[in-house]
Amino acid sequence: MLDPTGLGSITVDFEPEDVEEMGWTKRFTLSGPPGGFPAYALRRISVNCFDTGLGNPCFCDVDCWILARFRIEIWYVFAIRRGWRDVPYGEHPKTIEGLFGHEQRHVQNWKNFLFSFERVWPTPLASTGANCSSFAKGIEDAMWQWIRRFADDEFHHRHIPPAAGTHYPPLKGSGTMPEPS
Repeated sequence: MLDPTGLGSITVDFEPEDVEEMGWTKRFTLSGPPGGFPAYALRRISVNCFDTGLGNPCFCDVDCWILARFRIEIWYVFAIRRGWRDVPYGEHPKTIEGLFGHEQRHVQNWKNFLFSFERVWPTPLASTGANCSSFAKGIEDAMWQWIRRFADDEFHHRHIPPAAGTHYPPLKGSGTMPEPS
């Protein structure tokens, strides 16, 4: 996407490439993670916006890269000790597979959100070309504001699905949860 307001392009590099095919890590500790939830979609996101040097005196040319890595971790022993069952989704109200499906939906929400940056930048941009490095930093800061707001909303389950305290089958359907790594 080339934009006359000064943003050259936004590229998102997201892993896992296919959320339906993602795996998970089994934790065997007796105590759960901080916060006491038995499963998490852990994320590592970085944003880098920079002046390409290809602008002209009137406009900057800024490119941005968003690098995102996600993994699901389930504190297995902790979950089992608190009543979750290692049976297919639907055979019990609380299943390990249901935890996995819930966390997959968080990862899918993040993927949809981050790739939306490639399609539509939500804030009008303007640049005089006077200080393109500062302009790039301003874009990066604005992206981080949007990402932090989304992270807070996702943590509090404001993007449904998944609803707080609910379980879902894996995205590929019940019985398709992969073996842990």
